[in-house]
Amino acid sequence: MEDKIKFLLENSNENGNSMMFDQNLWVNFTVLDIGADYKVKRIEVLPRKQLSFQSNEFYAKHWTVVQGTAKVTINDRTFSVKAGETIDFEVDEIHSVENPDNSEILVFIDVQCGFSDMDEELVRLSKSFGKIAHAA
Repeated sequence: MEDKIKFLLENSNENGNSMMFDQNLWVNFTVLDIGADYKVKRIEVLPRKQLSFQSNEFYAKHWTVVQGTAKVTINDRTFSVKAGETIDFEVDEIHSVENPDNSEILVFIDVQCGFSDMDEELVRLSKSFGKIAHAA
């Protein structure tokens, strides 16, 4: 495991982003822990931003919102998840998250169970990340 983490840290791009940390115009994430069959990330979604719809072929997820309110879509259901609340995603469930707030950063902890080798099994179903298309 130490070799894997060392490899990830040493293979960052010119912006300093790596497989352990990434920062862009709509989301930041930091890998907090990696085990043989799990990965734990801290994810920050910037105000009025949304992540793409996706599914995961080999692992389930558990999110705990720690700051803000997440607007979560699972398949065709959309609902709010507030700080202190949790949500679970089964393998292959289509899901997305957006931060509907105008100023507060949404922060949640993402626990991936059944961890496969990094995020290759992530299936992006749309490029809807970035600005939320509809008015609040």
